[in-house]
Amino acid sequence: MGVSEYGWIFPAAVGSELVQLNVGVGVWIDEYNKSKVNIIMLFNEFIQRNQAIKELLSLVVSQQKPQAYPLATAKRANIVSNGKVFKIGDAANITDPLTGEGIANAIVSGLYVTQAINMSTTLDSASENWQHLYQLYFEDDLDAALQIKSFRKFLFINKLLIWFMNRNETFTEQVTYTFVGLIPYKKLFL
Repeated sequence: MGVSEYGWIFPAAVGSELVQLNVGVGVWIDEYNKSKVNIIMLFNEFIQRNQAIKELLSLVVSQQKPQAYPLATAKRANIVSNGKVFKIGDAANITDPLTGEGIANAIVSGLYVTQAINMSTTLDSASENWQHLYQLYFEDDLDAALQIKSFRKFLFINKLLIWFMNRNETFTEQVTYTFVGLIPYKKLFL
């Protein structure tokens, strides 16, 4: 939808005759704080601009009132483990700060917490092991994504990126693969 806004639609539950859909929009909190965009108006605009969503929503049997929730994205020097508390998914602030994608990291973080617990003999060592696994498998890439996000605040950086992508097919593929999660963000800096 733009540099600071995105939308989604995906199935949330499939019954024998009905499909429950999750339709939503997101806006980065720093952009929201600057513009004070009305989230419900943004949601309605998203629906009106997207033909596929309009067609799906024309078949709606029932609809819940739109709701707004904050989404915790990545942050630097993140602590994911504290005593008896092991954070995963959104609670661990491991949502991609560029795309807002979170389910893949949520699932993987759950697997790593399980691994941390299985390889530990005490609660303290499980806590330390989960923090170590987070740092090993998530931290560098999320820090790279935060760095890229800080560059993208400048319009000339976005224009330069587009200009370069139009002239270098290999770089374009690497950027595309990075934003869909096939190449880690940190590899863009190598």
